[in-house]
Amino acid sequence: YAVSTSAVGDGQLWLLIPRPLLLALLAGLIGETPQQWPQDREPTDLEAALIDYLLRELFLCPLEQAWPEPPLHLTATPGRPVRTLGQRPPAELAYRFTLSAITPWGEQSFWLCIPRQGRWEQLGLIPTSTQPAELPAAWRTQVENLVQTLPVEVTVLLGEVDTTMRRLAQLKVGDVLILRQSVRQPLLAQVDGIPRFRVWPGTHGGRTAVLIEGLTPGPSCTSTS
Repeated sequence: YAVSTSAVGDGQLWLLIPRPLLLALLAGLIGETPQQWPQDREPTDLEAALIDYLLRELFLCPLEQAWPEPPLHLTATPGRPVRTLGQRPPAELAYRFTLSAITPWGEQSFWLCIPRQGRWEQLGLIPTSTQPAELPAAWRTQVENLVQTLPVEVTVLLGEVDTTMRRLAQLKVGDVLILRQSVRQPLLAQVDGIPRFRVWPGTHGGRTAVLIEGLTPGPSCTSTS
């Protein structure tokens, strides 16, 4: 992610976060507790909506608070792939800071790259502090308020069936497809493509509805119906 300040002379910074680490941090923001590093994939719409907040609270705010006078104001540009940003002159000097996120299931490194120009020339003159900057005390409340107002689409799967292209081409009105879903088993309701609830279909007020029977075991649950 590209990071910039209000001063053009400072150049552009780069925050490089491996996607499994990013997905694990996003899972924590929405109340999940990962047991391993998530598989590499694109963030869902819900996760993508939280990236800007994640970058500000976990990375930019601590950097701003740790920087001495005059005040530092950082702005991130989420969503742009690093391959389109990382073209620098070969002879240009830059600082590269390697940081680590340590979890019960392993360790991941991420990097902050800063050009040696503008205010960043002062980095070699700033004494190292032994006291880490503290995040604002109300950050959890802010995350909860943000998540509660995000639009979420819930999809209920009626079932699935395997067929052939020949059979598919021959289907006509009145044909019946037998799904791999027993009427004695609940359906799966998904949020952003991830199974979350076991539900029973029915009607309510003249509209199709579902009754939630329970939660799925976790985000790694896969549908077999």
